[in-house]
Amino acid sequence: MRASSMAAFTLIEMLVVIAIIALLSSLLVPAVNRALMGAKQVKGLSNLRQVGIAVQLFSMDFEGRFPPSVSKTTNYAVILSPYLGGEGSTYQDGGEASQVFKDPAASSQKGNYHFSCNPAFMPDIQQWDSTDPQPSDTARLIWRDLATRASEQVLMADGAQVLNGDSMATFYAASGVWKRYPHGDSDMPVSRGPDEDDTAAARGQLRWRAANGKGIKCLFADGHVGIKMEGELLQRNLQIDI
Repeated sequence: MRASSMAAFTLIEMLVVIAIIALLSSLLVPAVNRALMGAKQVKGLSNLRQVGIAVQLFSMDFEGRFPPSVSKTTNYAVILSPYLGGEGSTYQDGGEASQVFKDPAASSQKGNYHFSCNPAFMPDIQQWDSTDPQPSDTARLIWRDLATRASEQVLMADGAQVLNGDSMATFYAASGVWKRYPHGDSDMPVSRGPDEDDTAAARGQLRWRAANGKGIKCLFADGHVGIKMEGELLQRNLQIDI
């Protein structure tokens, strides 16, 4: 009996063990979460880099022009998917968006694409007239040469998600924040806007999903990717020099 009682834990010892476990958990769980978020961020940047390569391949096939963001029968994710191993450039011919256009850090994994296009370089051509413009309608597309500051001009970025999980094809808000500027010398920071998903106010806005909600993942016109922190994303980064 004496040996048995000496081998047992006392209440104080058990409480100490529980306290140590709770302390370790409080330290490890945030570290694990940060690691997971970091992995998602790296994967998202990798996806954007692959999209950039697809844009370059499209440009080679279409006389040095950027693809459109959307037409009446398709969108940029379907247009570019054949360059990433998919088939079909429109929904009618069986086109589907590659998983590369989804961001692991998006709040919902629904939808086909979680990045939005800069309309200054990848315009919405579905409303231009009564015809049905196709990706091959090069007269309506923007020359890559017009990206005269390609290393700093944003081509695509994290976009706020709408009800079906997709982002808007372009980050063009009704407020006019994202309108095409006729010059490239504005150092005014871009307004953060309503940083949320699935709301009317956020439609067409950018989404700050990187760096713990303080940055935005960007694909630049020259094909490289990076993160712009709040205050670092300037109007000149979204402008085309015309």
